[in-house]
Amino acid sequence: MPDVFLTSLSRPVVESLGIEGIFIPLEGLIDEYGYNIKKLIEHNETVRPKLTAYDGHIYFLSKYWEGVHDRHVEKMWMNMKWLNNVGMDIPETTEDFYNVLKAFKEKDANENGDPNDEIPFIAHTGWMSSIPNYLMNAFVYYTPSAYVEDGKVKVSYAQEGWREGLRFYKRLYDEELLDNECFSMTEEQAKALASAPTGNRVGCTVSGAISIFDFSDPELLNYKTIPPLTGPDGLKQAPQYNWNPSPYFAITSVCENPQAAIRWVDCQIKDIVPDLQNDDFDWYTLWYGTEGVSWERAEKGEIGLSGEPAKYRWLFSWNEQTNDHLFEGFLLNENVGLKGMMARVKEGYDQEATLYEETIKNYNPYAVDKTIPSMSLKPDENERIAQLSTELSTYYQEMMAKFIRGEADLDNDWDDYLGELEAIGLEEYLKIYQEAYDRYLSTMKK
Repeated sequence: MPDVFLTSLSRPVVESLGIEGIFIPLEGLIDEYGYNIKKLIEHNETVRPKLTAYDGHIYFLSKYWEGVHDRHVEKMWMNMKWLNNVGMDIPETTEDFYNVLKAFKEKDANENGDPNDEIPFIAHTGWMSSIPNYLMNAFVYYTPSAYVEDGKVKVSYAQEGWREGLRFYKRLYDEELLDNECFSMTEEQAKALASAPTGNRVGCTVSGAISIFDFSDPELLNYKTIPPLTGPDGLKQAPQYNWNPSPYFAITSVCENPQAAIRWVDCQIKDIVPDLQNDDFDWYTLWYGTEGVSWERAEKGEIGLSGEPAKYRWLFSWNEQTNDHLFEGFLLNENVGLKGMMARVKEGYDQEATLYEETIKNYNPYAVDKTIPSMSLKPDENERIAQLSTELSTYYQEMMAKFIRGEADLDNDWDDYLGELEAIGLEEYLKIYQEAYDRYLSTMKK
């Protein structure tokens, strides 16, 4: 075996190997040698309990981020040119949203002379690009797995609000305001609709970052996010996604010098914001490659995304291939101030600035934090949760599609749906997570 693993691993695997003695506990090494790690733990009190296994040891370290737009990844992107063409305002309620989509469909919103080629709303595979993201939050707090409310673990798909959200989706589906290929559309198929020979056909799309256009396409500039919609019961919320660790570093039992290993990885977790504030770019070069190739210093007087003085500008896009650096292929510590110091791009679409500014304007004001923390599960719990998660997720997503398509009835078949969730093991699923959450809380108090 190697001395260390520096790669993505699953938490159950890392912790089971740790308990078997294949990976060694890290907490003693952290306490003695972990200068930057300890600073991070002091900075965020949830770091240590989130890293701690159920047996009380820490067997892995993780990348850390506080990115502004990563906290609100359920975004709705709307074509503002179309909105202006149909003479309507940004929708504030679900009913307003319905009326905007209806106008997109019935009027020649893209002004190509064909009033019948517009697709008001699409969903597709990709980063938060599928249904029921975004819209469901006007009816119930939505997350794909579980969340915590008043100390109790819950799931969205067993709530009454879920049924009402599906009812709204069915209305859009039946009137073809939501593209009827929404359950199977790929990102490439979505891109084809956005760059059709007769012009863009897409009115709005849900996604963490709009991905249906190339950055060179001027049509992309017409899309802005809209705030969360207010539902029929007055619910208006933007779920906040907090940092949760994913194992990226572990030391094996054959490592002859674990002190050197922990000091090596401790360097990678350095908060480099103070360095950049003092115009020290040495560490930034180690992270992001050659100055003048992958990044450049901001010009004097430039303002960063946060409104403070800018320090650097990326010369690459996050999704393009580069041979100059390994994009964040290390134990990153992305302090919230890091992206705020970024200068805007000089030409073309500025994705980082767009995501940063749209999040602050349209989603931060409505943040609701019910994120379930990353928690350590015992081996028998892991095995059972893995089985139940798969079966429950498969079933509720299958029924979501049937309810929206009309293959199952939201009134006559709803009780049977809830009964099948219980038969699969929803109560046991929630019980396991509740016990793990209670253990996590006890770790927080230590």
